[in-house]
Amino acid sequence: MVLDVSGTTSLTKLIDKTFRHTPKLQMLNLSHTSINRIPKLKDLGQLTHLSLRGCKLLDRLPKTDLLTSLQTLDLSGNSSLVEIEDQFFSHMSFLQILNLLKTGIKTLRLVSKLKNLHQLLLSGCIALTEIKDTSFE
Repeated sequence: MVLDVSGTTSLTKLIDKTFRHTPKLQMLNLSHTSINRIPKLKDLGQLTHLSLRGCKLLDRLPKTDLLTSLQTLDLSGNSSLVEIEDQFFSHMSFLQILNLLKTGIKTLRLVSKLKNLHQLLLSGCIALTEIKDTSFE
């Protein structure tokens, strides 16, 4: 199941119960919308692809505890995104592609559970000063 609302620039908000009735959703594309906050994604345990490309107002990411099946995460072009919480990636053991091109992040903390990560895209992250692996702390 796919939900693609990319380019819907008038979309500014999703309510927390938006995904309650879509537990089989595998691909969610909110790219190039005017969303500044993503609701809890607790009902999306089968989600494999999440695209938030070009959401220029997005400054905070949702809790991802239950996104254990996520394989692709695209956050590129989100210049307002300057921080990713330390535990953000801790449950994403199947993540293969992490696209952070042209984001405003300053520090990136990864965990050793990202064994399947094949692509880490960081080009154009002009504020990035540090990449850490928190498994060694």
